[in-house]
Amino acid sequence: MDNMAWIYILIIIFIFVIIYSVIKHREASRYTIEEEIRNLKNRRNDAQNSRVNQLNNDERYKTNKPKNDIYSKQDYNRMVKNIKSMYKQGIISEGEYKEQLGKIKEGNF
Repeated sequence: MDNMAWIYILIIIFIFVIIYSVIKHREASRYTIEEEIRNLKNRRNDAQNSRVNQLNNDERYKTNKPKNDIYSKQDYNRMVKNIKSMYKQGIISEGEYKEQLGKIKEGNF
């Protein structure tokens, strides 16, 4: 009978050890999942910042070019058409009309 009591005690201790290790493993995996999520967010932010920097350094998107190179002929024609229609409707005066056309031709608007 004495041997059976020791076997039961060992089995109970073994069960507690298993339960303790499972709990520790879950806590450890929870921290690694949180770290992984944090790393993924950081990586995504780094990628977005990298893309923004790439666009900022791209020559096509810099605004220090002459204004004539930025707008196409269609853009100029549309602006002139809008100014003419505003003048015909009486929204702007003749002086403003000529001033706006001059600005559009120079590229300073």
